[in-house]
Amino acid sequence: MGEMKKSTVVIRFVSFVLLLILFGFASFHFFIFARCFFAAADIPEFKDVVIMRVMLYGRSPESLSAHISLVNTAGREFAIIDRSWSNQSLYVDFSSAEFGGKTMYFPIRLYSGRYLPSGRVLVSKGLDLTRYYMDGGECAFVSSHAPKKKKSAVNAFAVFADFQSKKFQSRYSKIRTMNLTDLQGGVVYEVVSSSDGSLELVRM
Repeated sequence: MGEMKKSTVVIRFVSFVLLLILFGFASFHFFIFARCFFAAADIPEFKDVVIMRVMLYGRSPESLSAHISLVNTAGREFAIIDRSWSNQSLYVDFSSAEFGGKTMYFPIRLYSGRYLPSGRVLVSKGLDLTRYYMDGGECAFVSSHAPKKKKSAVNAFAVFADFQSKKFQSRYSKIRTMNLTDLQGGVVYEVVSSSDGSLELVRM
């Protein structure tokens, strides 16, 4: 009988802990979701803002190499990725935050792929790009000279876009994938974004 009571106590304790974890997760999600509604007012309307530059060095049947940089609102490159992949294709995923008629896209993952005989593409785990612009809790896409409210608003959108990309999509966030494989070698391309939700790859 004593063992039974002990088991019941353990089960109740574990259930309580799991409930606390679930409540904490739900509260965090609600917080980052709700603050975006208020932050949207401080996100300015913008058109054709460069957020990334890409240049393929070269490509062979078994590998490719590229130079990729992230660009802030002042047009300054603040992070550079220079590397090669032992694969045949290259992609970058963007996740959006869409509130109050404003949309911002953030690059979240850079990854390569290999073509299988079946025609499918086997993709790698890839590189988490958020660590290049979310380090220290302030989004590096915003110029250091920008007003504090704008920095805070963009940071709120960035946190939400990153969180949604790892959980589930909704009408407030979506994933866009750009295939960089067939870009002309030695030519610089820019990824330009606008607050109306457009995201394009443009040759310079």
